[in-house]
Amino acid sequence: MDIEKASPATATLDAVDAENSNDAAPVFSVDNITVSFPSTVGIEDVVALKKVLDDQLLGCAVGIDTAAVEVIDAAVLQTLLAFCKQAENKGVFTDWESPSAAVLDAVQLLGLSGVNGFPEAA
Repeated sequence: MDIEKASPATATLDAVDAENSNDAAPVFSVDNITVSFPSTVGIEDVVALKKVLDDQLLGCAVGIDTAAVEVIDAAVLQTLLAFCKQAENKGVFTDWESPSAAVLDAVQLLGLSGVNGFPEAA
């Protein structure tokens, strides 16, 4: 995995190791303690996502921006659920910023609405 430091407050992490990337890799970006998601997030992105999220557990608040997400795998939501639970246990506040309709649908379908700070459908 490649991490590029754009500034002290911004980092970009390629979601797939360079040697495994056959297609354009989704990129998770972290800016001002907000983790922004690409349009498609699959099971192959879970390891990179977990690393990005684990790095945020040292702060006091983390924004989760899934506004661009059109396709999300249940494994990604499972990873986010574990992160939110860990964050809560460490006193780190999580804030879902503008969850997309696809994310809200998946969260509701899996029965995760409102669980550990997960967003609820309107």
